[in-house]
Amino acid sequence: MTNIQRSLTAATVAFIAMLHATRASFDLGWTTKDTESYAIFPAAIPELSELSVCFWMRTTDWDSELVVLSYATPDNDNEIVIYLPGEDKIRFYVAGQYKEAVANVRDGRFHQICMIWRKQLGNWAIYIDASRASAGIGLSSGVTIKDDGVLVIGQEQDELAGDFDYNQAYIGELSDLNVFNRSLTDNEVNVMSRTCYYDGGNVLRWYDVRGGLRGNPKFYSPTACQGFDGEMINRNAAPVRTKSFLASDHYNRNGGAI
Repeated sequence: MTNIQRSLTAATVAFIAMLHATRASFDLGWTTKDTESYAIFPAAIPELSELSVCFWMRTTDWDSELVVLSYATPDNDNEIVIYLPGEDKIRFYVAGQYKEAVANVRDGRFHQICMIWRKQLGNWAIYIDASRASAGIGLSSGVTIKDDGVLVIGQEQDELAGDFDYNQAYIGELSDLNVFNRSLTDNEVNVMSRTCYYDGGNVLRWYDVRGGLRGNPKFYSPTACQGFDGEMINRNAAPVRTKSFLASDHYNRNGGAI
């Protein structure tokens, strides 16, 4: 990277920070597994031929199922799902089909995740900490993501806006989750990884997620997420991995599982 490129990247990050300086950064935390705590947004998604979802996550849950986001329509309860099925995988569902990547993200550190999809050829990519972890074609190619659905953060819908599964409930923290109606570029993902308060989704912005909260997700402000400095992720605590939250069903923001 040249000095000019470094300067441009630094200027972009500074601009984003200035743009959102008036918005308090925050994290949402799920400290127990239940089916009552989530964020919900009816009619949040228009018809889409392209999609990007980016967010930061932190958990020490080692092996249980964790659903970050689900979008269900009257015809398909797996229209969009971002899901960690256990241990070191993450899955990206579009219109009932999925692709997955190896994701070593259950270590109590904040990790940036981006999921990108295009209708033409079914192009898809999964980014972890600004690096492309897996990509290809053939994910629901030629299919349009339908509107008239319900988006839920923290639970998996087995019917429209409900029938949540306790075992799949998210536990840990989420921050800066944004949904876009286009496929982000490598450079955009890289720029977004350098701040934890991008808040730039044009379908759903993290700042607006607060209006959809139900139950008892924890609200932490300011965010504990620090972003990517070009060499490594600057994260706060790094607690030891635990077997599963299903044993204790609790999460401690400062120390992992309890």
